[in-house]
Amino acid sequence: MNLKGSLTQVLISCGGCTYLKTTGIIKELQPSIEEDEDNFIYCNYILNGIETERKRVVDTVYDLKAVKKLLKENPSI
Repeated sequence: MNLKGSLTQVLISCGGCTYLKTTGIIKELQPSIEEDEDNFIYCNYILNGIETERKRVVDTVYDLKAVKKLLKENPSI
C-alpha cells in the first residue's frame, strides 16, 4: 500500500471513531472543485468511505427470534 492509500485508511478509521471531528476537518480543508479538482474528489472519496464504514459497523445480522420481535413491535415495517 502506498502513502495515499495508507492516509485514506487512517482518515476513514478516524472518521469511524470521531465522526464529527474528522469529517469537520476534511470539509474545512477540502478545496472547491474549481480550485483543485483532484483534491476535491479525494476528499469526497474519504467522506464517502467514512459513511460506508459507519454503516458497515452498525449493520448487524439478526437471528429469526429478534426479527420476529422487531416485526411484532413495529407492524408498519
